[in-house]
Amino acid sequence: MSAIDRRHLGLSLLIVAASALAQSRSSHASAQSASETQGDAVVDGLKFHRAGGFVQVVDVAKNQSAGTVILPPNQPPVFAAMPGYDAQMRAAYEKYSQGDTGTSTDAKEPAKAPSGQSTPAASAFDATSKTVTLSDGRAVTFVDNDSLRVQMPGPAGAKIYALRFHKAGAGGFMKEWAHREQGHVGGSLGGGGVTISLEAQNGMPGGEVYDTAKGTVYGNGGFVQAKGVTAAVREAVDVVKGSGQPDLAKLNVVKSLLSNNLGM
Repeated sequence: MSAIDRRHLGLSLLIVAASALAQSRSSHASAQSASETQGDAVVDGLKFHRAGGFVQVVDVAKNQSAGTVILPPNQPPVFAAMPGYDAQMRAAYEKYSQGDTGTSTDAKEPAKAPSGQSTPAASAFDATSKTVTLSDGRAVTFVDNDSLRVQMPGPAGAKIYALRFHKAGAGGFMKEWAHREQGHVGGSLGGGGVTISLEAQNGMPGGEVYDTAKGTVYGNGGFVQAKGVTAAVREAVDVVKGSGQPDLAKLNVVKSLLSNNLGM
């Protein structure tokens, strides 16, 4: 093969590779664009709800979170599924992102229970224990000015989270600036925040899963848990505002948690 032929062959291979790369990027961009314009839809029993840079996924039959799909700009989606939902969520999201939401009956809310069968109870507030029990079984206890306790039901049983407000420590501003330089988002520039810790149970260790003062990076599993816990607290606060103890919505731990900047 002559030098000219080799150059022509190399140029041809380069063109083919560039074309394949462009096609791959175009396919990803098209899929992400489709998911960004999709409204709520139910696919294979999972409900997808777009909220900013995230897609919240709910198991319709069980009325519980199946996880979250994180959509970083110009990057492939990051799947943060709850235990037991990873494969199902990925497959359903693929259909959702392509606009395949199934038949119209798939997107309907679950039918009301026939007469004689129990229906989910409405959210309730117990003034003695200062606990709000939401309709799906999540519960939030307002312990004191700096503490909350949140119970989250799940496929493997309920998980208990302890939330604790903390003030900024020495060098809080500089530490948070360093976190942002490392790609962390959602932190507090003041350095104060709320730690969210999972309590040990059923032989499984617990520990801190998120600190709103530190923020997180996209795809971090602790963020997904924190997002669900924060949503429960936000709903519980709406309940106590209409109760006889609206001041519970003004606790330090509540105000700090709900002032995060990740849209939780």
